[in-house]
Formats: sequence, C-alpha cells, structure tokens
Amino acid sequence: MSNTNDSPEMRLLEVFPSPVMILTEKRELKYANSAAFEIFNIRALGSDLSLSIRVPELLEAISLAIKEKKHSEIEISLTVPFYRVLRANIISNANLVEFFNASIMIVFLDITSQIFSDKVRQDFIANLSHELKSPLSSLIGIIETLSGPARDDENARLRFLKLMKDETHRMKRMVDDLLSLAKFEGRGSIKPKDQINIIQLLNTNQELFLARYKKNLIDFNMKQMTEIPNITGDQDELIRVFQNLIDNAIKYGEENSPVIIEVFMVTHIPDLGGKGLAISIFNKGEDIAPEHIPRLTERFYRIDKSRSRELGGTGLGLAIVKHILVRHRGILKIESKKGYGSTFIVYLPINNSH
Repeated sequence: MSNTNDSPEMRLLEVFPSPVMILTEKRELKYANSAAFEIFNIRALGSDLSLSIRVPELLEAISLAIKEKKHSEIEISLTVPFYRVLRANIISNANLVEFFNASIMIVFLDITSQIFSDKVRQDFIANLSHELKSPLSSLIGIIETLSGPARDDENARLRFLKLMKDETHRMKRMVDDLLSLAKFEGRGSIKPKDQINIIQLLNTNQELFLARYKKNLIDFNMKQMTEIPNITGDQDELIRVFQNLIDNAIKYGEENSPVIIEVFMVTHIPDLGGKGLAISIFNKGEDIAPEHIPRLTERFYRIDKSRSRELGGTGLGLAIVKHILVRHRGILKIESKKGYGSTFIVYLPINNSH
C-alpha cells in the first residue's frame, strides 16, 4: 500500500529517501512517506502505530519520548519480507507541533549493510578456515608422499599430481563461491532496478546453459508463454540463479534424464503474497527427504557430503540462490516426490513494491 495524501506535509516528507513517520501525542500515525508505507506495510493513517509496527522496544521508546519530550535512538530488526536492521531516530520538537500538529517524528536509517559487512567478514573467515581444512590436509599428505615413498615412482607421481590439481580446483571453487555469497548477503536490502523479461532472459541465454551440458539434457518448455509482465531485477544475478539450479538438477538427476524448465504466472506467491512469475526446474531422480528440504539453502549443508564433493559441489550454490532471491523480493520453494523427482520453483514478484 502507498500513501495517496497530497498535502504540503506529505510532499515535504517525500523528500526523504528513508522511511519517515509523524505521530501525535497519542501515538497515532498522522503522516508517513512512501518509503515508510513500503517497509512497514502500513494499512492506514490515523491509527495507533502498534497496528502497523509490532516491535515492542520501538513502541516503548516512542511512548517514553512522548512522555519525556526527549530525543532518543534505537536499533530494531525486521524479518519480513526479509531481514534488515534499522536505526530509528525518535525526535521530539516544538516545531513539529507548529508545522505538523504532532508530537513525534521518526526517521529510520537502514544499517543492514553495515551490520552485515561485519558479520559476513567474520563468517567468511570462519567458514573458509573450516572448509579448507580437508583439501589442505589432502595436499599436505600428497606432498609428503611425493617427497618420500613415491619420489621415484612415475605412475604414483602422475596420479598424485592429478589429485593435487583436483584439490586446488576444489579450493578455488570454494573461495569463489564464498566471495559471491558474501557479496549477495551484503546487498539483500538493496533492490535491483532493471526491468527484466524472464522469457527473453532464458531464451537469450539458452546457449549459455546448453553449452555446459549435452543439449538434450535441458528442455525449455516456454512456448505457451508469449506475453508476460516484466519483473524488476538484475540480469546477471538471475542468470546465476538459473545456472546454479540447472547445474544442481543435472548433477543430482538421473543420468541422461532431461531437466524441464517451465515459466507460468501465479496469483499468490507462497509466504510473500502478491502476483508473480514462477520458474520451475524439474529433474527426475532420487527424492529429497522432507527433513532435508528446509535446510538445503543453508551454507555448506549437504545431504550426501562425499557425493557432493565428487560432483564438484561446494555446498554454497543454493545459499547463493536464496540470497539473490531475497534481494529480488522473491523466494525459492522445493518440492520432492518419491519415485518422481524434485522441482525447484523460483517465485519473483511482478510488482516489487511490497
């Protein structure tokens, strides 16, 4: 919902790019700019703020500011539609009474990127050190063997050199994916701005997808979709989403079984609401047990660790997909049926205003 009030007060608040609210001494929401309507999903003006914002610590701080007529500052966390951290500056000033006939102004500043940059840096170091232990140990063992028992064994040397090459490539993939994940995690609160036609994006990049695999392994079933609305997105990031999902489907599907890609409209996006596009990627293969599905987008979560490593997986592909979709205000849903296979469905809102 957006604010349609065209009063001078509202035009003034619209100058602010950040969410701004004006409250009466009864904590009623008198004015709010478009950014506030969007972030807090405000239903209507004139009601108690608690009906729009269910953050007890913020409501308490506002009530205290009204009572004591003092400025204050507080940090709050929101989880819907995605995680973000806001710093709320609660301002009590006599000029507010004169101009707005109100008592309190709240200016919100999104500090998610700042918070995430610190957390991502810490997580990156911790994850990297943990995940590189195994390949580094393997390399040390190989080097010791080549320096000792296998020093003069030509066949062993060639075999071990191949193992060293495989382990170093594995470490490179790990570092590359960790860097990508850190970048996408830090950009979750920044909405993309380009207008993207999903059908055109998939059609244009068919050769890119097909070049990685046998051409008969991917079936783009999009003939029935001729006219669809654009979505707001980042083309390179969306290509990464579909590459990762197709890559997973090929690796974990039945051998020579085609991956089927379909695009269709939905009137309600699961968990998020609103109209959207659904892009489903289906592969026939082993089903995924229900207890694993909610955890598949966690970093380094693997159902079968040894198989994942054999196939070149880093355990980060679906985590990257998840965080790209967070930035696009979309969501990934996973369905799996025994004896049938698994479907990964990307939902993207047609209108990214919520």
